[in-house]
Amino acid sequence: MFEIKMKTKNNVEELSNKLFDNGALSVSTTEKNNEIEISALFNEINFTEFENIDYKIKEIEDSDWKYNWLDNYSGSKISNEIYIYPHKYKDPKPTNYKYVIELDPKDAFGNGNHPTTAMCLKELNLEISHYENKNLKQISLLDAGTGTGILAILAAKMGISMIDAFDIDQESIDKTLENCKYNDVESIYVMKSDISNFPEIDKYNIITANLLTDIIIKNVDKLVALLADNGTLIISGIGITWHDEVVELFRTKKLKIEKHIIEDNWSCYILKHCN
Repeated sequence: MFEIKMKTKNNVEELSNKLFDNGALSVSTTEKNNEIEISALFNEINFTEFENIDYKIKEIEDSDWKYNWLDNYSGSKISNEIYIYPHKYKDPKPTNYKYVIELDPKDAFGNGNHPTTAMCLKELNLEISHYENKNLKQISLLDAGTGTGILAILAAKMGISMIDAFDIDQESIDKTLENCKYNDVESIYVMKSDISNFPEIDKYNIITANLLTDIIIKNVDKLVALLADNGTLIISGIGITWHDEVVELFRTKKLKIEKHIIEDNWSCYILKHCN
């Protein structure tokens, strides 16, 4: 395992995106003396993208790497309304955000830093905000492949009370339940399931699916079957190189692309049933 550190006074987002592009497992930032120090973890170093930036690379022991990135992680601003706050961080939670989501940061994944998660959070925030508060109790949401539960927790904080979330990985289930406690959220029903075997009992007004491209392609019929007639499907995790293929797939499944967002070569699609 390798840790790379670099300092900059600007281009923080651009450098962070490049690090993710080149295989970073996690990226964290901290401000020191009017400079931003960026720290990233890699399984291996095999890039030449940063020859004009001073940086240091250090090999770290496997026993140390997992939590090493926490030394510099103070949280993540997703938007002007959403902030991800690390559980047990020494500083108090910020008060200038409408939704502060507290997560156990001991996993580098699912903390909102990756573009696919950030896009889903922002688009889910916009989608839910379209509903009047009095109608939120009647809205149902499914978070397919919930990971840390970050999307489902945002939905709960925004007032949705009928939320199902599932993941195939037991560690993700445990982490989601843990994160729900940190956020005083009790409206999320979390279950272990593979998407292909998820029961088609209910239909959902909103479905979030931040998954790998291959999983989405193989299971798009299931997502369509679970989506209510006027529902919204938020899909992310798809690289832009797959755009033409998935657009054709959505067309054949009679899904209309309401919106297509791109961040750092990743796509997020807002979909509805064609009329």
